[in-house]
Amino acid sequence: MRMSNMAKISVSIMLGLQSLSVMAQGIQAQQLALEASSMPITIQHAVDGLTQTQYQYLLNQYTQIVNDSKKILDDPASQATAEQQKQAFCARYHAYKNIAEISEYNPNLYPAPVMLMVAKRYLEQQHNSFTASGMTEQVFCAGATSK
Repeated sequence: MRMSNMAKISVSIMLGLQSLSVMAQGIQAQQLALEASSMPITIQHAVDGLTQTQYQYLLNQYTQIVNDSKKILDDPASQATAEQQKQAFCARYHAYKNIAEISEYNPNLYPAPVMLMVAKRYLEQQHNSFTASGMTEQVFCAGATSK
């Protein structure tokens, strides 16, 4: 069966677009690695304004901290000590605080508005829990080594 010239052109265009997409992903990964290695991104950068790539880099770091804490805090089979649980909780809490901060100062970046809402909800729940127990995050997490 022979393909028409139009079908051949369509296939060529689709393959070309796929190649461009793969190249763009590679360039974005290189840019992310370059930005990450050349200058550490801090919360002050978030206040001053982040690029989409910088925001995504920080969001990925903070999300990884949250995900790492799940193995200790959320896994019923976890054998973590009370101190390990405290450190994981404080690391998670600070990660959510950082997510809220970078998202609040960069509302035009994707997915900042949603991440701000999620982080604020988590922080509000923790604040209510601390308040109900007569504790504060500053006291509970004092001395805890968090990422």
